[in-house]
Amino acid sequence: MRLTISLLILALVLTSSCSRSAGFKSGQKSALEPIVGAVDTPARGATLSGAPAFGGWALAESGVDRVAIYIDKEFITFATLGGSRPDIAKSNFASFPNAANCGWGAVVDLSQIVEGEHELVMQVKSKAGHVHDFPPVPIKIVR
Repeated sequence: MRLTISLLILALVLTSSCSRSAGFKSGQKSALEPIVGAVDTPARGATLSGAPAFGGWALAESGVDRVAIYIDKEFITFATLGGSRPDIAKSNFASFPNAANCGWGAVVDLSQIVEGEHELVMQVKSKAGHVHDFPPVPIKIVR
């Protein structure tokens, strides 16, 4: 029940907030197309080093074209799509295309990023061309 409520709140926040295109330039708003998802790893406030795995899930009404990872508004990498997510397939988002395989993942080399506090942003682009930036996840990078 708690997960369902959290997912519903996340969906409402995501469909009402503004979006940016790759490179944080002005883009289309996703209000015309629901785009939902989450960064599961790393957790908010995590301390990271080396080349950790980042992961989460993303759905769009037209399907997800790509998931981009940014740290401090700088593009880092595109995530690999298609990870199995039976938890999402059984959630309120089961009607979205590819809900059972909406997971994404990326291994991110942090060696070129200065130590300290940073913000991770997941950006989703739908197959219809809508772009949505999810709320920043604070992280700390150490050596």
